[in-house]
Amino acid sequence: MKEQFFIVNGRRHKVRLLKLEGEGPLLVEVDGKAVQVKLREEIRHGLPFTVNISGKTHKVELNKFNRNAPFSIIIDGKTYAVQRETMKTVLPTTLKPSLPTFEKKPIRKAVSEIGAVTAPMPGRVALLRVQVGDSVHIGDALCVLEAMKMENEITAPRAGIVKEIRVSEGANVNNGDALIVIE
Repeated sequence: MKEQFFIVNGRRHKVRLLKLEGEGPLLVEVDGKAVQVKLREEIRHGLPFTVNISGKTHKVELNKFNRNAPFSIIIDGKTYAVQRETMKTVLPTTLKPSLPTFEKKPIRKAVSEIGAVTAPMPGRVALLRVQVGDSVHIGDALCVLEAMKMENEITAPRAGIVKEIRVSEGANVNNGDALIVIE
């Protein structure tokens, strides 16, 4: 089946449902690891139910479940914030890509009065190169913006700490949209 991505407590996970139909437990792959999931009771939002995952029983409760909206799951008393990743999802990037760096001339630097680095043109965010909390210097690569079949590296206009990332990889942005806030 088709893979989907979920953000759980700020971390991105790839999930595929391998077996849904027929007798026996479901077979789910999470980040490349297959696990068997067997529901012991009917799932009703707001009411606890029991799930057996790879032979271990867990008490689970779903809160505020909407298809594309954030929700929480309580598993064995611990709460997890969950959101299905979509093109509109803004990731609190805890992942740092390990792609090779390449030398490119930065396109013009854009900065707003509140410290946000803005998109100098409409395009698609191809790659985020920083995380919240990273220290950056003038000219450091922040992200790569793909526009008109060209990759444009957006660089830091000033030194500081990355306070907020307002876009996710794959997101479409317009000219002037805030991408990253540096304080």
